[in-house]
Amino acid sequence: QKDIKETGARTIQEVLQYQPGVTVYDNVGNDYQGTVSLRGFVNDAVNPTTVVVDGIRINTPDFNIASFDLIPIEDIERIEILPGPSAIYGKNALGGVINIVTKRGGKQRQATVETAFGSFQRERYTGNTSGSWGKYDYHLGVTRETEDGFRDETNARITRLFSKFGYRPNDLTDLSVTMTHISDRLKQGSSLTQAQLSANRRQNPTPGDFQDSELNKVTVDGRRRLTSTLSVALNGFYAHQDSHIFSNGQTSRTRTVTDIFSGGGTLQATHDTQVFDRRNVFVLGGEYTRHDFEVVTSRRVSGENVYAFFAQNSFDLTSQLVMTAGARYDWDRLDFTDNAILSRSGFKTYTRATPRAGLTYQPTEAASLYLNYSEGFRAPTQNELFALGTFTSNPGLRPVKSRNYEIGGKVKAGSVQGAMALYQADVTDEIYFTCNVPNCTTFTGINRNVDKTRRRGVEASLKAQYDRQVDGYVNYTFTEAIFQSRFSDFGGISGAQTVEAGDSIPMVPKHLLALGVNYRPVEGVTASLNGLYVSTKFLFGDEANAGKRLPGYFLLGARVAYERKTPAGTFGAFLQVNNLLDTQYETLG
Repeated sequence: QKDIKETGARTIQEVLQYQPGVTVYDNVGNDYQGTVSLRGFVNDAVNPTTVVVDGIRINTPDFNIASFDLIPIEDIERIEILPGPSAIYGKNALGGVINIVTKRGGKQRQATVETAFGSFQRERYTGNTSGSWGKYDYHLGVTRETEDGFRDETNARITRLFSKFGYRPNDLTDLSVTMTHISDRLKQGSSLTQAQLSANRRQNPTPGDFQDSELNKVTVDGRRRLTSTLSVALNGFYAHQDSHIFSNGQTSRTRTVTDIFSGGGTLQATHDTQVFDRRNVFVLGGEYTRHDFEVVTSRRVSGENVYAFFAQNSFDLTSQLVMTAGARYDWDRLDFTDNAILSRSGFKTYTRATPRAGLTYQPTEAASLYLNYSEGFRAPTQNELFALGTFTSNPGLRPVKSRNYEIGGKVKAGSVQGAMALYQADVTDEIYFTCNVPNCTTFTGINRNVDKTRRRGVEASLKAQYDRQVDGYVNYTFTEAIFQSRFSDFGGISGAQTVEAGDSIPMVPKHLLALGVNYRPVEGVTASLNGLYVSTKFLFGDEANAGKRLPGYFLLGARVAYERKTPAGTFGAFLQVNNLLDTQYETLG
């Protein structure tokens, strides 16, 4: 929570962009709907990164989109980034998992009111209160923010209401209920040609694009310790998300209205005991999720049932060496009905077992080494299988599968701490839009499985503090994402193209560098600088690497914050400048 606040980030994407292995890009022309990818798993159609909020997967069932604009950033307690295929989290976590935990009321009662104003008519008003009464606790938050946007006709209007109520009758039981209501209207900027970009990068050639969204969600959490070694946890939810998208294209207009009803839950048991005088932690659980997805404007109705079972065991082989092993089994059924063209309807069932295993060696309290192996998979979406017509859909698609190997370590020496990880992810059957006839055109391609792709890289981070006045960090990421099979592909840049083994996967920068420093000259005053470098990358549609790259860029931000505590409470103020160097850059091409 402290780190999030000190970045001065306006969105979750801004928080994440400084972390190792994270790539953020914007494909709709506003600050709120940017896409986040992990470890080079970038796809222009389906997002292979799973986002979890309070134990609930929030990715949509159609394109696996994570709508960060529908997460209350001001009510977040912490964000955990779990890179690489996370077997225990199930499908669609090829790049990894972003786990978000929201705030809960504490023993001390408090109320906070904040407001902020900025460029492009930005206004933000936030109020929250939290505390407890005996065995009960609460946290309530409300936010309203508006902005006209950097691009023409890209204003945003967002309202968030968040509440969490908890009950702890004793040391053995913990219950909570979370209710969220979020509505927004986000206008979007269309893509620019190179000539339009050179003339005026703020222009919007097709004004009028927008997305209206509304989310209502209830989450129930319960934990109970049955014995000194056995505890159970239950997590259940129900969510309804409405979306209205209007696209004012160059030659046509498209309106899409969707309703998504989702519900389900997870039941988990944890046994923490001694085996041969060594600690052993065993976790066993099951999960069920149901999605009902209706595209009202095109009369398409979809359903999805997901059943899963998972187990994991962690055993202390010695006082310094811990072995972990786990597995998850997923059963996923997709049903699709096209009431306009019944011949496109169908259903598919996918099953997959994904294991993971690892060793952690801790020679001292300040140092540790680890070695991990894990597998992941992504089931084809309803649109890839059925919904996009005879040219692109393919009911015969196989699920995407990956094998991930990782070695790393952490060390702490005084006020300096560092971490490094080396990883490789071997992927089979990744889904791409490819040619199905020689010299194919726009309308003769089809979604197909590509034999092999690979991601590998290095992630390193260093944090240091000096004399309580100065602290800073440096995060560096090297990523190599390549095709390992030859295939014919239809690309948006050069038409029909042949992709060779060794060609780079588009939109993956090889180098990411984030660095920051905080300086506290006197009590209550903090001055901060944060920098971000993103190297060049090939454009979407240039799988053959035939075109020029999207240029790299460096962004610098500055912030000065003042905070003073008084008997009546705490007063704070800040001044922040984003893109201090006025860099002209694009995150997506």
